[in-house]
Amino acid sequence: KKKEKKMAGRPGGLKAAQPANDEVRNIANGVKSAVEQKLGQQFSTFTAEEYSTQVVAGTNYFIKINTGNGHYVHARVYRDLQQHTTLSAAVGGKSASDPVQYFE
Repeated sequence: KKKEKKMAGRPGGLKAAQPANDEVRNIANGVKSAVEQKLGQQFSTFTAEEYSTQVVAGTNYFIKINTGNGHYVHARVYRDLQQHTTLSAAVGGKSASDPVQYFE
């Protein structure tokens, strides 16, 4: 049996990254203006490509978003048990090769 990797100090590890589906693209589009505001940028392209999830009291979505011209941002979006979504954090300056991983 293979042991699952545990994230030290984290309440539930991240699942393996997978290609974004319609649900994740909708979540990303729903926080686009919040990401733009947090990063102080406007994005004409904003396409979720990959994501990972972490189950907490709700779900944290870690989403890799293509913002055009080889630029990416990573967004951490929390969805509570009532399905309300909130942008928790966003990081710019990412590339296509940067893995989706946990960040504060």
